[in-house]
Amino acid sequence: MASELENVQKADEPLKKASFKERNKSMVNNSLISDVTFIVNDSNGGKEITVYAHKYVLSVGSPVFFTMFYGALATEGAQEIHLPDCDADSLKEFLSFLYCDEVRICEDTVIQLLYLAKKYMVPLLHEIAKKRLHSMINATSVFEILPSVIHLDEGDLVEQCWKVIDIDTEQAIIQDSFYELERDLLEKVLERDELTIREANLFGRVLDWAKVRQNLPESDGKESNIRDILGEKMIRLLRFSTMSFTEFTSLVSNSGVLKEKELTTITQFYGGFCQETPKEFCESFPRGKIFRCNRFSKASDPEVLPRNRKWSYKRGYEDSIRFSVEAPIVICGIRLYGFERASYYVELSIYHASRNIHDRDTRNLPSFSTVGIFQSDEERTSEYYGFDVPVDPPFYLKHNTDLIAQVIMQGPKSDFGEGGKLSLDCEGVRFHFSNECSRNGTTAKVGQFAEIIFKTDL
Repeated sequence: MASELENVQKADEPLKKASFKERNKSMVNNSLISDVTFIVNDSNGGKEITVYAHKYVLSVGSPVFFTMFYGALATEGAQEIHLPDCDADSLKEFLSFLYCDEVRICEDTVIQLLYLAKKYMVPLLHEIAKKRLHSMINATSVFEILPSVIHLDEGDLVEQCWKVIDIDTEQAIIQDSFYELERDLLEKVLERDELTIREANLFGRVLDWAKVRQNLPESDGKESNIRDILGEKMIRLLRFSTMSFTEFTSLVSNSGVLKEKELTTITQFYGGFCQETPKEFCESFPRGKIFRCNRFSKASDPEVLPRNRKWSYKRGYEDSIRFSVEAPIVICGIRLYGFERASYYVELSIYHASRNIHDRDTRNLPSFSTVGIFQSDEERTSEYYGFDVPVDPPFYLKHNTDLIAQVIMQGPKSDFGEGGKLSLDCEGVRFHFSNECSRNGTTAKVGQFAEIIFKTDL
């Protein structure tokens, strides 16, 4: 009799609410007429607890629940759903959204709300959770968030995480969450060219990551040395040759990461006994942001120029420019002038000036060459139409060493540069430009080669 009275009193509570929304809200995690229960972990990491719900409300808010409870394979009667990868607080907020369109999203619940919204196909909550998570991604949180959004296949959030890591690498890798990265994800970090950090600093943090793994109880002595913990792939992704010799000897030599033969090979590289990076290491180019050196003061518009001043292209005639730098850089590409949506056939070659570029002898091959069709911009960028020709793989230009860029193009008349500067400073690097044999007319003052795309040593 007492139990029946309690149920009557419990049923009376929702009726006292002033609105339908408030009455529904009072039924969140309410055992009254509940016909489905969720078994989840306590939010404090303790024992499993039960959260109550109602099939009808769940089904009108989620097609997944509708199929589960009222579809062809549905079972009658009360049901129990186990969610071992969800905590109680997150589930209650998820139910609150389904019952009354209210949800409180905080740092502790946002990932699981995103997961639940995706799992049960609740698109509005999915967008709300994504927007909240988007605002939370920064250098201090990025390595906590990245593994989850990769697992949930949230491509735009993953892209934002990588962008933050690239821009603020130094701050991101000093967080404790960096030590919790799984090996495969850390390898993806090391694969990135865009990280803005000196290789010596990055190596130091990777070494700390390995030492933390070495001391974990579950390691059980299986990976007893640092090299085994890092693994061969990760070691190959570290760009030792971009460190200074002092950094290499002080940080790497006695770290236990490299074998004796590898240490000898890289030491010989530093000593100048071999010019190329040892083949067993994948990259000799520094990581970092890509910059653009625009050598002209303005671009000329072919639509408003007299006919005889439009830049045109004659089959087999080259545009060329010579340039050098006062600090070493990595050449990543060349930006050429084009015209609105126009396609151009391009033969681009870059030579060291010590070579005779007009000698067809195969001994005088360019340092880089590419041939292809390139599409110009749909809209003007930096007051002109143009397109990038990537230099892949990039290559080093040592200071005070001349390069000659030569291009043969076929296509419609294009924008071109005027007021070329013989010398200019860009991102701490001083560039020098001079004339080179150019039958199509480009000089240091006018013509093609809008921008040099490059990286600097951090």
